[in-house]
Amino acid sequence: MSLANQIKAMPNVNPQDKEMVLGLVQAYRDAMVIPNSAIPSAFHNVKGYETGNLRKADTHVFGPTVADIDKKWKKLYGKKEERKSRQDQKDERVTAYAAQYAAQGSFEFRPDADKLYRNEATFCNLMGLIETDDLLE
Repeated sequence: MSLANQIKAMPNVNPQDKEMVLGLVQAYRDAMVIPNSAIPSAFHNVKGYETGNLRKADTHVFGPTVADIDKKWKKLYGKKEERKSRQDQKDERVTAYAAQYAAQGSFEFRPDADKLYRNEATFCNLMGLIETDDLLE
């Protein structure tokens, strides 16, 4: 469970306090820079951030922020996890269909709502019925 989900699930905590803590977590993720030497090369970047130390001649650290690393991680590995989740959902539906068919001799089809929406949106976009920007709203 991610830290944000753990914070949201905390019982007996004022919702305003939860929002404040989530804001602090996001600010930390945006501000904390991880040096390129401490991470795998797939996550390196060449952004320079000032360290604020005026005594050293080299006052820049080159590397991504924690938020940048998270975005890159999701880009590289997130789709595999999403695909696995979709496969789990499909397996669940097929198991339910099999059980329903064994019990009744027929089954009721349950469409995948996300896939249906994506297909409908793609069709409308290709037919020129709506603009891509409208899909994001």
